[in-house]
Amino acid sequence: MRRKVIGRHLITGRGALSNPPGRFDKQQIEQIDDGWYLEEQPESIATTLEPERAREVITTNDSPDIPFPSSVNPYRGCASGCIYCAAGDTPILLADGSTRELARLRTGDLILGTRRLGQYRKYVRTRVLARWCVVKPAYRVTLEDGTRLTVGSDHRFLTEEGWKFITGANCGRGQRPHL
Repeated sequence: MRRKVIGRHLITGRGALSNPPGRFDKQQIEQIDDGWYLEEQPESIATTLEPERAREVITTNDSPDIPFPSSVNPYRGCASGCIYCAAGDTPILLADGSTRELARLRTGDLILGTRRLGQYRKYVRTRVLARWCVVKPAYRVTLEDGTRLTVGSDHRFLTEEGWKFITGANCGRGQRPHL
């Protein structure tokens, strides 16, 4: 099944295809072409389903955006539903030590990731498993070494204090986000 978003075709059923604004959002979305949308056929991604013996199948919530107090747990674990997001011009560290823009990566490319070993993390070679696109509010971040990134607020950064999200220092107009 294909869906047309901003004039491009995307895979449905895997990952977050969009992140529509909620009624409490105070941010505006500006759509820009950063080179991420490419006119190529996406690869099919296999899904493996396994039986689950859960203690509970009902979950409860108290979010003002959800009009019901409970729902059925649809699945356990991650089905590539992560919505970490970076713009297409974000530099990604490849397994050979060079960098490449995120938009230029292809499924199967070797990149460097991290793996937890006790209280430390170690660089490990890994492969790009899938690609998807989202449209959402983003922050421009300048790192200490001058590297500039454009990422969504739900993108994690590995800092000396562990994984962190971008948050508003004192939330409100004119306030700068920080890690």
